[in-house]
Amino acid sequence: MFKPTFLLSLLWALTFFGAGSLPVYADDPLLLGQKALRDQNFDAALGYFRRSALKGDPGGQCALGLMYENGYGIEKDYTKAKLWFDRSARKGDPGGQNNLGFLYHSGLGVKRDDATAITWFTKAADQGLASAQMNLALMAARGDGMPKELNVAFTWFHRAAVQGDEEAQVNLGQMCSLGDGTPKDLVESYKWFLIALKHDDLDEEKIADLHNDLEWLDKRMTGDQTHEAHKRAEMFKASSEPPEDPSPTPAKP
Repeated sequence: MFKPTFLLSLLWALTFFGAGSLPVYADDPLLLGQKALRDQNFDAALGYFRRSALKGDPGGQCALGLMYENGYGIEKDYTKAKLWFDRSARKGDPGGQNNLGFLYHSGLGVKRDDATAITWFTKAADQGLASAQMNLALMAARGDGMPKELNVAFTWFHRAAVQGDEEAQVNLGQMCSLGDGTPKDLVESYKWFLIALKHDDLDEEKIADLHNDLEWLDKRMTGDQTHEAHKRAEMFKASSEPPEDPSPTPAKP
């Protein structure tokens, strides 16, 4: 049911500035590294990120860890990725915390430890990082390192979805249609599928799947219900603000 991919690579979009947002006068190595990365100049990006990391910038440390994790401009090395993510995470950088949690959950460069992964995911999720919220939702939905708790999964999926995460929006639609972790609500299900369809980077398979989900719901909803769902979807506006309410506390493994 749930989208299977734990999120590390998406952090590139979340951690780094979007295209066109760099000031023309930027001389910060982290900013210059981000520009070089977008230009796919991996060697230059690696150099800038290393300079930033060695200065103690947690963002640069996270970025350097990602270069090692992906093998961009350098041989892939999970041990070194873990080292830089750890330094970034301990300085409070949500990207470093999420990526460190990813390595612990995946057992890359470190012995797999879901309890430690949950700790780091939670620190990042509490700062509003959507990819970390998605990762916690998947942990709770599958029972990785904690009892399987769909209500906790729903809470984290929702927090990621309102920030515009497409996979979280699809998972919410599925949970609302089935009543998993939340009362069954076809209008909300339809709404989230419509919102997910608005993303302009969907491949043909995802688009087809979403249309199939909507057709399934159409057969079970009244015209007034689908109208209400469309209305709610049109009113939706993604927010990048961290949640104000406290994190749901997953059960200890």
